[in-house]
Amino acid sequence: MRRAGAGKRWGKAEIKPIRGLRTDALDAFRTGVTELARLCAQDIKGMRAGGRRVVFNLTGGFKAVQGFMQALGMLYADDIVYVFERTDTLLHIPRLPVELDALQIVRKHQYVFRRLEAGLPVTPEQVAGMPEMLYERADDIIDLSVWGEALWHEAKYALLEEKLWPPVSDKLRFGDGFEKSVESACKHQPDRLRIVNERLLQLARHLEENDYNPQRLDFKKLKRKHGRWTHECDAWSDRDAKRLYGHFEDSVVLDELGRHL
Repeated sequence: MRRAGAGKRWGKAEIKPIRGLRTDALDAFRTGVTELARLCAQDIKGMRAGGRRVVFNLTGGFKAVQGFMQALGMLYADDIVYVFERTDTLLHIPRLPVELDALQIVRKHQYVFRRLEAGLPVTPEQVAGMPEMLYERADDIIDLSVWGEALWHEAKYALLEEKLWPPVSDKLRFGDGFEKSVESACKHQPDRLRIVNERLLQLARHLEENDYNPQRLDFKKLKRKHGRWTHECDAWSDRDAKRLYGHFEDSVVLDELGRHL
């Protein structure tokens, strides 16, 4: 990578290790390509915005990785190059002459994207109407394709900062005053709204998989009942330290986003 118009002056090289980028284990490969998509959506996109020219060199490596990198290059690279074996000819692979509106596509199928982000399964019925290029299916397991991963990481933050999205699990629902409390606490703070949406995905997974309860969620029973509230989990611990409060009925009902008791 080099700054546009900087001639032959090259910046310092930086190695970005990608865990699991191997082709002898499908689960590891999926982890690796997900990390690659995140790297492109966050780091490389920021480099281009800062005036750097991004070149994807696809010479060498496994064909599966090359195919994925070419797909990502169509979104994030200024140039895609390849050197044929036993030659010194540099081939330039043209980018598609289109600009994908990742947010619009992800928004249309947000339930599936958010449920998969939570680590929860989706059914064939739930992906009905979703473009097949965005997901792949192995027996009864559905996951995002390489294109789906790329679009999700491109649009993820914008989507989660857009509004309070409804729960992705039937075991979680909003009480009457919850949405109003979120609106009040997150007004003009899209990063706080994103955190709330992320916690809701984590809470949905906890309710469907009881052994999942990461420290940043910390879902637990209150030491003493506070009104109708019986349970809490963390929203954020910095700034004004907010918690999500709720109670059990036939599912967990979230009542309020409020201060730490």
